[in-house]
Parts: sequence; C-alpha cells; structure tokens
Amino acid sequence: MHGHRTLKEFELNSVRWEEDPTPVIAMVRNYLQSDVNPDQTEINIEQERSQFATEVRTSLLTKFLEPTFGWRWQLIEFLHRKNQVLYSSA
Repeated sequence: MHGHRTLKEFELNSVRWEEDPTPVIAMVRNYLQSDVNPDQTEINIEQERSQFATEVRTSLLTKFLEPTFGWRWQLIEFLHRKNQVLYSSA
C-alpha cells in the first residue's frame, strides 16, 4: 500500500497543513482509532493477488499455444516485475 500522494497536493490555492492542521489531526485520530492490522492487511492482499494470479494462469491455459509456450503469462509476469521496480523506488 502506498500513501505518497494526497488530494490537491500541488494546488497552490489550498490551505497548507501549517495554516490549518485540522485534516491532519483528523487523519491521525482515525488511524489511531482503527482496529485494522496493517500486517494482516498486507497478508490478505498477497493472498488475494496469489489467488487471482492462479485464476488468470488457469484461464490462459485455454488460449492458443499458451500451454506450449506460455508467452502471455511471461508477459504478465514481466509487467508485474516492472511495476514492482517502478513503484518501489517512488
């Protein structure tokens, strides 16, 4: 999960947090009051991703020459790795 960007981040007319910290205080309060476990959320996301990948790979096996060469699945894996590298350095 990423939280590097925000609404109206580059809007120069927006009130800065220094001028009105109310939204930041509300976000922190909500975070502290939540009972969500970030580690469990990451585990759940990974399990869902793995399940989805299995479903996609299974459905691809019905496509022409996919069982023999697997080029569609290789392309999907390549794009996934590329995105991981791009977004992990952000």
